[in-house]
Amino acid sequence: MKYFVLITVFLLSFQLNAADKNVVIDSKVKEATVFQRGAQITRTAKQFLTPGSYFLVFDELTFNIESASVQVEGKGEFTILSVSHQRNYMREIKQSEQIKILTDSIEVISEELAILRGLRSVYQEEKSMINTNKKIMYGTTTGFAIEDLEEMSDFFRTRLSEILNMQLEINQKEKRFQTSLNKLNSQLAQLKRGNNQSSEIVVEVAVKKNTPASFVLKYFVPQAGWTPIYDIRASGPDQKIKLAYNAQVFQSTGINWENVKLKLSTSNPTQRTDKPVVSPYVLRFVGNMPRGDYYQSNVRTPRAKLESAGVMAESDAGTAASATLVTESQLNINFEIDIPYNIPSDNKKHTVNVKNEELDADYYYYAAPKYSDKTLLIASIGGWEKYQLISGQASIYYQGTFLGKTFIDARNTKDKLDISFGEDRQVVVKRTRIEDYCDSKLIGNNKKENIGLAISAKNTKSKSIKLIIEDQIPISSNKEIEVTLEDQNKIA
Repeated sequence: MKYFVLITVFLLSFQLNAADKNVVIDSKVKEATVFQRGAQITRTAKQFLTPGSYFLVFDELTFNIESASVQVEGKGEFTILSVSHQRNYMREIKQSEQIKILTDSIEVISEELAILRGLRSVYQEEKSMINTNKKIMYGTTTGFAIEDLEEMSDFFRTRLSEILNMQLEINQKEKRFQTSLNKLNSQLAQLKRGNNQSSEIVVEVAVKKNTPASFVLKYFVPQAGWTPIYDIRASGPDQKIKLAYNAQVFQSTGINWENVKLKLSTSNPTQRTDKPVVSPYVLRFVGNMPRGDYYQSNVRTPRAKLESAGVMAESDAGTAASATLVTESQLNINFEIDIPYNIPSDNKKHTVNVKNEELDADYYYYAAPKYSDKTLLIASIGGWEKYQLISGQASIYYQGTFLGKTFIDARNTKDKLDISFGEDRQVVVKRTRIEDYCDSKLIGNNKKENIGLAISAKNTKSKSIKLIIEDQIPISSNKEIEVTLEDQNKIA
């Protein structure tokens, strides 16, 4: 019996010592560098450490952290011995206040629905009982006076009417409650998008003496990103174009980003960065036709194994647009936004104003009457590459009126970026056939065909304009077909 007590005490003591080696530390999201696909999260934490060797557990982190991306830095009288990342399947991320309110509301409405459905069952049972008694009563008239029958009939009729009204009222309430419940469930599902399970970063430290310690944690999560979107506004052909450069930021990491400093990057860490291998391109005959084969190398670059976290060496212990800093590195462009933002984990697109620009533009009108009778106002922007644009949708406004949307193609290699502001009905361009110039003749085995076309333009504005008209002169792909432009006249 004594041995049993001693062993029990020893095991209990060992468990307590093991628990003492784990110190749970709360951390907060301070910064998010959002790539076009994915984001690097920066968390900060502080803790007073006492001498010894133990594990610091930074808990309630996003579940889908890329383990190989984990970095930990620290300041204080201690040494970081190892860093690891592990998933905690037994613990969920702490719910936000909004989710708690929605959950409580859903529980209350669900209880009300259960009460209503219970009452419906009670009224249905009472209705069935009345109908059964009514059949029994009317099945035999022995012992009942006429006055008694009339009184019982009045009772049955009155009570059945009351039950019917109560059932109708229950149905109406149930419909309203069910509609509210569906809306609350949809809202809750939107807020809880993403995996609510959590993960942890475990840091093993050796502490030399009592010390205040600070930590910076960085890791990559794939459930985030941003896309560019632009507002382009013009007041007239003699005015500068106003460009609002916005970003639509989204994330579903399971953790809301509250009061977070954002940095938007044009790079994409999810893309492969392997250098392509150019193999010989060899021609050979297949039948009588030459055929080209690509002889490709069988060497494949292995994907990084992301289940083991990187280990840091010993640490060194010791509007929004007006607040955006634009930096350009060798590989990408970063927009650092100093004004903090709240980006909830709902996978919705939240607009962040990156910067505003005023652009010099040359305006002209353009028409291709063979394909369309519309004349378009075009703004041609030179030196557009200095504005760090990337491909994205743009909303077009002219003199305060929304004209539609267009697409800015930043991969355009032209010196100027053309933006269409839509049709201007005050400039009319038409393309018609001139029948007097159209004929067809046979000369021996050859056929000669003449086609006469006239393009007319009319400017009904009070100012002169620059107008570019494009049309086609056919070209021949066969030496037996000849095309000549016989006459080109400008007719006033």
